[in-house]
This record gives sequence, structure tokens and C-alpha cells, in this order.
Amino acid sequence: MYSNFNYYVNTYEGSVFTNEEDFNKYAKIASDIIDILSFNRIKGIHRLSEYETDILNETTCEIAEFQFTNKDDLNSFVSPLALTSSSVQDVKYTWDNNSIYSSCFVINGILINKLTYRKLKTLRFFSLSVNW
Repeated sequence: MYSNFNYYVNTYEGSVFTNEEDFNKYAKIASDIIDILSFNRIKGIHRLSEYETDILNETTCEIAEFQFTNKDDLNSFVSPLALTSSSVQDVKYTWDNNSIYSSCFVINGILINKLTYRKLKTLRFFSLSVNW
């Protein structure tokens, strides 16, 4: 995992998770998402800069909170890019521009907050032309 409960409480000053067990569960999910989005490039790096460590800690906490807070919506997620309005039999679906989807990107099938993704993109692991 790219963060821990101590960082979450004391540095990030998060308040969504009140116990380490819940935080660890969602931090693991967040770390897996980061690995997917970075094509597992981080795992091969033995030495991270202080900036990279800070960004990974912070974005892990952000993604963990996002996943926890929106877990019901994410379990039934259909890409908002696929449709703005649709109907199946008698049920009509309309995407609300004020929903969580309006502040998110869909990257590789993963719904992620735009600001969080932009922070991750500042790291060398997210560059398509990597020259380490």
C-alpha cells in the first residue's frame, strides 16, 4: 500500500475512516487503482523522491475516501461517457451534471476524481514517454 492509517490521520487529516481496518481495506483498493493506472511502473522503483512519496500518500488517501464514500454508486457504475440519456424498457436513465460523474474521469474503466488524477499525472510513472 502507498499510505497508512498514521499518515491518513496525522498528515492527511482525514475523517472518513475512523479505524485502521477500514482504512487499510480501501487503501489497498486505492493502491491497486494507482498500480493499474501506472501500468505497475511504481513497483519496479526502489527509490522514490520525497515529492513522489507525498503525492502517492495523498492520492491513496483521496482515492480510498472516494471509493468508500461512493461505494454504492461505484458498484452500479455505467460510464457516463457512454450515454447522457437512455431508456431500457420502461426505465429511463439520465446523467445529472451535478453528480459525482461530472467531477471525474473514466480512465481504463476506472472512475477517478479529476483533481486526484491530475496529481498522479505529475509523477514520472504516468508519462507515456518514460525516460528514467
